[in-house]
Amino acid sequence: WGETAKDPERVRGAIRRLKALLSIAESGERWALLGSAYKRLALASKAHTNSPPARQGIQEELKLAADAYLRAWKRKSDSPYNSLNYIAVQCVRGEESSTIDVPHADGGKCETMKTVDYLAEIAARLRNQETQLGNYWTAVAVPETKVLALLHDFPTDEHRVKKTIQEIVELYDQAEKTYGVTPRERYSAMSQWKFLAECLPAGLEGAQAI
Repeated sequence: WGETAKDPERVRGAIRRLKALLSIAESGERWALLGSAYKRLALASKAHTNSPPARQGIQEELKLAADAYLRAWKRKSDSPYNSLNYIAVQCVRGEESSTIDVPHADGGKCETMKTVDYLAEIAARLRNQETQLGNYWTAVAVPETKVLALLHDFPTDEHRVKKTIQEIVELYDQAEKTYGVTPRERYSAMSQWKFLAECLPAGLEGAQAI
């Protein structure tokens, strides 16, 4: 995406191309890319203007991002990328929930779980995958689950908050030291932090900590 992500019109062009591809054939990957594009459009729009009509437009872009990530998650229910992005966008929209409907791989009925329990389950699965695969992107997804869990269950104890934030930072540092990263990879890995830091509602518990 690079510089394109900073220009709303260029991001809209990418969205039109993705929607054209989806009209030909749907896939989890294409829905996830569309979700990412709408998320980047919301960031780019926010950077360009903060008028009331613009804020309303940004909310619509975020809703479209959440819808796209949810479609991607339902098509690839084993992909933490889709579910984590869906949960992150819902937080930014002010639509975070204590429970979440988790789709099954066979397309059957969703299972309702506590969101923090689901995030803990995903973190455990990612740690296991990292042990087996030795993958940087899997490693940095672990602290991301902790960031989202913090937003859903923000501690009242300030010491616990600081300890959790420190643990998150250490996990990111450990991933970089273990695998080594390029500046481009670091920028991509930190993009979720940037999205949350810039777009989280000010009144949401944990927003200032992020």
